[in-house]
Amino acid sequence: MDSDSDELSVDTPASPSVTVVMGVAEREQTSPLEIEPLYETIDPDALNGLFPNDGSVRITFEYIGYTITVHGNGHIEIRDIGIDIGE
Repeated sequence: MDSDSDELSVDTPASPSVTVVMGVAEREQTSPLEIEPLYETIDPDALNGLFPNDGSVRITFEYIGYTITVHGNGHIEIRDIGIDIGE
């Protein structure tokens, strides 16, 4: 992944919660065990239970300096907070 990238888009068969943690750890260039647990921000089981779906549900939340968007088709975007999708 390009460390200068404003956005990381992920399509993976892993659960959304695992994908978010792994993607943020990659952006932070550290181990997933070294970052704040996801459950301090959002319930990982609830997040996993919503996806995949028919595409009508999308969740966006902030997690340790990133805006995370999980789309109904399982696509996950990880952006630096303050980066507009259109930029």
